Amino acid sequence: MASDPILALRKQVIASIKSRLALIAGYGSDEAMTQTELAEMLGLSRPRLNLLLRGKAAEFNLESLLRIALTTGLSVRLSLTRPYAND
Repeated sequence: MASDPILALRKQVIASIKSRLALIAGYGSDEAMTQTELAEMLGLSRPRLNLLLRGKAAEFNLESLLRIALTTGLSVRLSLTRPYAND
């Protein structure tokens, strides 16, 4: 089966979100946010946040991931290009 480029894009977005959440939540510090607090901030249920943190890209559509990314303070730029080909 050919690789799914949309799934790959979702995985990239999730990786960026997870990096941002680590900073926001203060993971590793004494005052780290709980998953419940983090889920509430993002407008997600705790089980849904857990799926995100485990990188379950197939469980999210791209629009919902972009909304989460924006909520975390990430900026989103979309660039569409044609593949190189002989025109």
